[in-house]
Amino acid sequence: MMRGLAKPYAIVGWLAALVGAVGGVALRIVDPVPVLHDELGAGDLAQLGFDVLGVTFASVGALLVVRRPGNAVGWCMVVIGASNALAGL
Repeated sequence: MMRGLAKPYAIVGWLAALVGAVGGVALRIVDPVPVLHDELGAGDLAQLGFDVLGVTFASVGALLVVRRPGNAVGWCMVVIGASNALAGL
């Protein structure tokens, strides 16, 4: 991948994680669905924790990609963080 495109792609991945997390929380506030607790006890607080985890993961990955575009770990962190936050949406 060209070095010039690394920064925009990393920022888009980070923004996708941010939009997914904020959108998931906003939808949960606007239309609260009944939470069926499973054996793990996942509820609203668990979803918020997963959203924060996704944004944090994507943020660290984006910082790595901006600093070192050839670092595969940074790219993996951006993709994993964005997909985690978007899954909550």
